[in-house]
Amino acid sequence: MKSIIFMKVFIVIGLVAAFALPEYGKELFVHETGKFGHPDSIAIFLLAIGLYLNWKHIRQIIIVICALMLIHTTIIMIISSLKEKPVLIIYSVILIITILLVRKLNKLDSLR
Repeated sequence: MKSIIFMKVFIVIGLVAAFALPEYGKELFVHETGKFGHPDSIAIFLLAIGLYLNWKHIRQIIIVICALMLIHTTIIMIISSLKEKPVLIIYSVILIITILLVRKLNKLDSLR
């Protein structure tokens, strides 16, 4: 039981990091059109509450959102300059770890 709670805490930390980094480095994620490519910050609040309240499909939604953000970041990484790549790599690692933690949480829950 404690491991599931800790996993949820780490997933929320990963989500906060994944949603906060683009807010501080908008120049990395905003295209020349001026359109911002990631969801709003209110989404993190809803995802965290849904995770703790065990909403029906929230884990799959988190995986899909993080996967889409990872694909978007990979595309940006391909077309960006060399000086921006370390931040984008760290961001990608955070997203991958979050996806893996959610999948592990699904496996732990299915064993109960």
